[in-house]
Order: sequence, then structure tokens, then C-alpha cells
Amino acid sequence: MKRLFLFFLLVIITSITAHSLHAQWMQTNGPYGGIVNSFAVIGSNLLAGSPGGVFLSTNNGTSWANVGLAGISVQTFAVSGTNLYAAAPYHGVYLSTNNGTSWTNTGLSSVDITSLLVVGSDLFAAGSGSSVDGGVYLSTDDGTSWTAVNSGMTSTRIYGLGALGSDIFAATDDAGVFLSTNSGTSWSSANSGLGNTQDYSFAVCGTNLFVGTQGGVYLSTNSGSSWTGASSGLSGTYFKYLAVIGSDLFAGSQAGGGVYLSTNSGSTWTAVNSGLSNTDIQSLGVNGTNLFASTPGIVYLSTNNGTSWAAVDSGLTNTTICSLGILGTNVFAGTGGGAFLSTNNGDSWSAVNSGLTIPVIYSIGISGTNVYAGTINGGVFLSTNNGTSWTSVGNNSYSDIRALAFSGTDLFAGIGYYAGGVYLSTNSGSNWAQIDGSIGGNYTYAFAVSGSNIFAGTGTGVFLSTNSGASWSAVNTGLTSTDVRALALCGTNLFAGTSNNGVFLSTNSGTSWTAASSGLTNTSVTSLAVSGTNFFAGTYGGVFVSTNSGTSWTVASSGLSTNLIVWSLGVSSTNLFAGTNSNGVYRIALTDFTFPVELNSFTGLAGGTTVALQWTTATEINNYGFDIERDLNNSWTKIGFVAGNGSSNVPHSYSYTDNVGSVGTYSYRLKQIDHDGAFVYSQAVQVKIAVPKVLTLSQNYPEPFNSSTTIQFTVPNNGRATLRVYNAIGQEVATLFNDEAAASVVHQVQFNGSNLASGIYLSRLEFGGKIQAEKMLLLK
Repeated sequence: MKRLFLFFLLVIITSITAHSLHAQWMQTNGPYGGIVNSFAVIGSNLLAGSPGGVFLSTNNGTSWANVGLAGISVQTFAVSGTNLYAAAPYHGVYLSTNNGTSWTNTGLSSVDITSLLVVGSDLFAAGSGSSVDGGVYLSTDDGTSWTAVNSGMTSTRIYGLGALGSDIFAATDDAGVFLSTNSGTSWSSANSGLGNTQDYSFAVCGTNLFVGTQGGVYLSTNSGSSWTGASSGLSGTYFKYLAVIGSDLFAGSQAGGGVYLSTNSGSTWTAVNSGLSNTDIQSLGVNGTNLFASTPGIVYLSTNNGTSWAAVDSGLTNTTICSLGILGTNVFAGTGGGAFLSTNNGDSWSAVNSGLTIPVIYSIGISGTNVYAGTINGGVFLSTNNGTSWTSVGNNSYSDIRALAFSGTDLFAGIGYYAGGVYLSTNSGSNWAQIDGSIGGNYTYAFAVSGSNIFAGTGTGVFLSTNSGASWSAVNTGLTSTDVRALALCGTNLFAGTSNNGVFLSTNSGTSWTAASSGLTNTSVTSLAVSGTNFFAGTYGGVFVSTNSGTSWTVASSGLSTNLIVWSLGVSSTNLFAGTNSNGVYRIALTDFTFPVELNSFTGLAGGTTVALQWTTATEINNYGFDIERDLNNSWTKIGFVAGNGSSNVPHSYSYTDNVGSVGTYSYRLKQIDHDGAFVYSQAVQVKIAVPKVLTLSQNYPEPFNSSTTIQFTVPNNGRATLRVYNAIGQEVATLFNDEAAASVVHQVQFNGSNLASGIYLSRLEFGGKIQAEKMLLLK
């Protein structure tokens, strides 16, 4: 009697709509702008450190090109001869000796690095964190090794380093300025007369030392022994950036004050912001007599000491894309530097900001031919001519507009930080009314409209209104995370993307929700989009696609940069667009998500020490076949191949048996291959084989056999076992095992019948007075 013992069974149903290696995202040619954290100059080369890596300009900012550290937020630079140092918080200090063409990490990857300074042969780095990831560090060997040098400091929250001769200064966030006269060996407080203990940066003009603080600028004429206020004429706060050209001193305010100029060592200041569309300064840089200023989204150049400014950001594609909107063949992108329009699928972009007095655009809504832009601190703007011009609509006191949606003639605005809630306009934005109801002042990030149902995704869950926002009710049953950042409708299915727990699905208008995140390896969801039966999720870890209403997800991020935060998604008739954090807009053809094989199921079944894999397809297009791969020591290895059925619109079933030979947990996946060589992977299935403590003798395999076959057995407890082979007339022809046998182990032996005649043989297992036997057929 055949005894097939099933040790353990684990079945997983999966889809082969996995990440296709021939589906590639492409970065579009813009929008230009972005954020620059710092500038550096080596000879005629101007470098910019950004949240998206290092960019180089050899023509004074006319054009830029990424030269490395893509996806890494570069905070600051230092230059020593031909050595260029770049620091990235929690990534470390990098060294380039060839203008950024290549980089080497020199350490400090655990430090929140904010500043670098070169004094002679000493390289200093400062961090703004705790004693573990803050303070001052010194390297005397070009960054090969580092030593903490904080003796005497009462704060490790360092934001800026500066030097006047051999004196080294450190600006802290909470304890003022510290001075070291011995290369950082010891420090002493240097705060006399300093009216603010939140300090950020230093500048030296002749023998004068300046420090920029939260409350203004201070001057010391005696190496920090005493300070005097030098802020007459300054407006604004957070003067984090100082720069010097000749005897002219510049100060940049990060809180909207813009750029100021002093020609008399800080005695008086004059605002020099003509041409700046945003006065929130992110950094200042000097190249000869040229002054550069970075704002959220745009880099500016002044060649006349700030009298006028012009944007210089062509090729600087590290822009953060907050929102996307599609109107026919027009693609709109909302950024920290205004609105951009592409009429050729992103091959080129143009700024469309006329009348848009608030440049930070968090949301874009389109209704007919009307394009609405939701801004931060500036309300809603409307364009009726594809962005050629914009007009403010309604009360511009509404802050941080994160979402716009339309239901008939009703326009809804969701408010994020600072205020929260929902506003309604019934006349294209001319007038607005707050309609929060039970939502209250909760942050509102997303809307979805289905007939008369309006859903709002907020920081405290999903709310439903069936009466144009007059009243709202919470619909959160089943949501394990109520921080809802995205909503989308696919047919009658409503999806909610959460900030920390993936995607949820409701099939009953929000009455109940179920998790729909299988395969979603990053569960911080920022955006959702639908195209036909394809459903896309933008996350903190790239883009994912589902073709089965969220039952399973697969990665769809090939070609995206290493900075994979995707803030926004947009779908046109031909392309999917992704707006990324600090890397601009990417696109991919929707046809890349037309998968050649629709896999209905993929299962694994354990029997003895073999695994039976089975899978079925619903349809096939150009299917050459399937490689079967097993995970061996964290490396996928091909163990077999099964031919496909080419093109077919009827279901097909496939199987493959793997003789693993021992207990353990095994992972398998399918590599589906087209006739043209393109391929996709299925999700993996796991099969666990465990040994029962019983007496078993398995059927030999292969069966029938030619010369050699394998026999397996188990025993209920430790003891002596014998396994012999007999011919048809009862004569013993081989003793395969006669020894102590351990329990919980599958014993496997080989029987070679090459010197025997064809015929029937019997394997016979004896243990503890019990006997089991199996027939075998030898065919030569």
C-alpha cells in the first residue's frame, strides 16, 4: 500500500503581475528649480548640495547636471585645495577629488551633520543631535578618521561652524556661541552681549565676525569676546545664512524676510529682493562677484549685489513635486517654486506663474477647462487658460490646502496643517464657507467623489457626506490606521491610503474596511491613482501596482532614483506620472503595465521531502514558459523550467515537483518569460516540511526506476532500524541501512540495481518489532 505522508501544507494564492524588469520609469526634463541646501566653489566650478544629491554648473548657474550622491540629501560643503567635502545627515561625510565625478564616504554616518569647516589641515564636522549624533568632530587625515572634540561645550546641537584666523567658532541651537583657540581640544562660551542663544551661521568680513541668529545678526570685533547687535533694518527671523562679497555683507532669512544687504559692517541693512518670487531663503552662495540664493523650488542669481535677481535652475531637476494634474495632453506640476506645465509628456516644462503670488502649491484640481491651485498660506488660485495667468479666488487666509475635489458645481478644499477642516465653494471659488461638521479642525488630505457621496480622508479617519458637505459622519470600521493621506475609487471599490499601515478597501461606501496591503512592502502611502483595472500606490518606498483590486501588490519602481518618496501620481491617456521628493517628475507608459500572463494561483504542497508546485493561468500572451526558482541561502536559483502555451485566452494548469530531500522551510517563485526575452516574477510561496514522530516508509522515487532510486523513512523514536531490499522470490539482494536511527529526521538512502535484472522488488523497514514494506519496479 502506498503511504504518502503529508508533513505540512502552506498555500498562497498570488499574482504574476510582479515588477517587470522591462518596465522602466524615465525622469522627465524638469520641472527645473528645486531646493539647494548649500553652495561650493572650486575654480570655475559651482556646486550645489540638494535633497537630491550634488549638482554641478560650469557656466555660473546657467545650467546644472547631477554629478553624484543622487537621492542623498547633501546639507553642506567644505573645500580644501582640490578636495571637495560634502556632508549628508546620517549618511556621513563624502570626499571627491574630481569635482564631484566620484565620491568616497569617509565616516560619521551616524551623525546629524549640519556644518563642515576646513582650517589649515584640520577638517571639522558638526552635528545638531544628542551626544550620540551631535557635537563637533575633528579629522586630521582628510576624513579617514574622526574624533569627537566637545570638551567644555554645554550643547551638542551645533548648526554652524566658522573661523577667524586660528580661532574656531561653533553656533548652537540652545546655548549660544562657543570658541576654541586650540583646534577644538577645548571650548569656552563666547556669548557676552549676544542677545539670542539660537545661532546658525558665521561670516567674516575683514577682522569683523558676524553670527546669524534666530532674532537677527550680531557683530564681534574682538574674536567673540563680546558681541553687539547689528540688525538695524532687518525684518524677519531665522537668519541662517550669511555671505560676503568684498566689503558687502548679505543675510538671508528662512522665515520669509528674503535677502538683506549691509555695506557698513551691519550698522544698517536694506532688503534686496527684486525678482525673488519667494523670500523664504534656503541658502546663500558666492562665486566671485556673483551671489546665489536658493528658495523652495527656484535658485536665483544676482550679479549686482542683490539689486535684481534672475532664476538660474535649468537642469536642476531635484524639485519636490507636491501635486500633479492632467488636462487632456497638458500635465501640470505643483512645486515649492510655483506651477509648471508640460504639453509633451514631460519632455520639456515651462513655468506658468503669472498672477500666482503664492508659489508653494500643495494641490491641483481640474474641472472642465478650469485649473485650480491650492497653496500654502495663500488660498486657491484659478486659471482658465492652461496656466497662462492665475487669479486669486476667495478668501486667501485659508492655510495649507492639501486637496481639491469637485462634485457637480461644488468645489471642496481640504485644509492641512495650521487650520484643518473642509471648505466649500458653489461659485468656482468666488466665495467659500467652512463646512467641517463632525470633521472639526482635523487635517484633511484627500477627497473621493462617488455620485452624491463625498469622502474626506483626514488625520482621524474617513468621513462621508451625502448632502454636499452639510453634515459628515465617520466611516472607519475596520481601519487600523486613521491617518488617511489618499483616497481613490476604482469602480465601486473605495481605497484609502494611510501614513503607516498601507491600503484599505471598502466595497460598501465606507461602512466597513479590510486591509488590502499584501505585497506592499512600504506601508507609508502618500498617493493613489487608477487606470482601467490597474491600481497604483505612491509610497515612501516607490510605486506599487495592483491588478486585482488590492488583493496583492507588486513593486513597480524600476528606473526611479534611489530617493523613492512619491508624493503624487497622475494618469493621462498614455502615461503614469510620479511626482517625487527632490527628484522631479518621472513617467512610465501605461502599456508597461499590460502583463503577458494573468496568474490565478500559485501554491506549494509538501509531501515527504518533496514539494509539489502548482499554478494556473487565466490568459497568456506570448508566453515562452516559466523558470522555477528556489531561495538558496538568500539567493534565488533556477531549479527547473516548464514550457508555456504561447498565446491563449483559456485557463491552463502547470506543475513542478522539487525533491528537496530534507526538512526545512522553502521559498519558491516563478519567472515568467516572453518569447522576446522579457520577464516578470511572481510573488514567492513558502512551504514548510516538518517530520512527524511516526514509523513511515515512503514510496521510492523515481518509480519505476532504471538502476537507481531513492528511499526515505522516519522512526517514532531513537533506536536501531534496518532497511533491506528483497527480490520477487524473497531473497535479500541489499542491506541499505542497519544502524541507530534518530527520530524527527527523514532518513534518505540510495538503492542501485544496476547489477540486477528487471522486475519487482520489495523494500522492507524493521523497527521496534514493527515492519513496513513498499513494492518497487526496476525497468531497464
